[in-house]
Parts: sequence; structure tokens; C-alpha cells
Amino acid sequence: MIEYRGSFDRNGLLHIQWHLGNYCNYRCSYCNDGLRDGSKPFIDIEIAKRFVSSITRQAEERYRQVEFTLSGGEPTVYGELPQLLEHINSCGASVISSPMDPAVKPTIVV
Repeated sequence: MIEYRGSFDRNGLLHIQWHLGNYCNYRCSYCNDGLRDGSKPFIDIEIAKRFVSSITRQAEERYRQVEFTLSGGEPTVYGELPQLLEHINSCGASVISSPMDPAVKPTIVV
């Protein structure tokens, strides 16, 4: 199962917040165990790529751009993350880094 939430703004940007899995190597006091215990393994890369292709294809005519925020545990420990980022980029979408620290400004990764 793919867990994500989608929303779009008045400018037509489709934003997808995507939980890739729930393993995290950090033990932040504000984060509950369900977001870091590894009980939901990271998504298979082929399924992830099909999902990205499908979302971007469907949104192409209705929205100007698709933007992903990757989360769910710690996405940087996902072994297929470089391949997923390349695929997202090749589909014309972008990835936003969304740090948990409110003092850190979100940035475009791809």
C-alpha cells in the first residue's frame, strides 16, 4: 500500500506528501514509535516509480507542476532514494526537503 496525501494550491501546484516507510535511525523525543519502528518497510522501487509516473501523467493536463515531500521515518536511509529522485526528476516533478526543525527553511532537492 502506498501512503500519501495530496493537495493543490490555487496556482495549480499538486503537492504530494509521501510516506515511503517508517524506519528511522534517529530517536527524536517528539516523534512516536509508529513513525520510526520499521514496521512498514520502505516501498519497492519499481512500485514507487510506477506511482510517480502515474501521478505525474495524470496531473500533466490539470496542474502546472507536481511536488513531492518524502517522509515516513527517515527517507535518506532508503537505499533506493537516489534512483527514486532521478525518476521523479525525469518525470518533470520536484522534491521538497521538509525538515522537522521549524527554523530550517524547506528547499527544493530535485
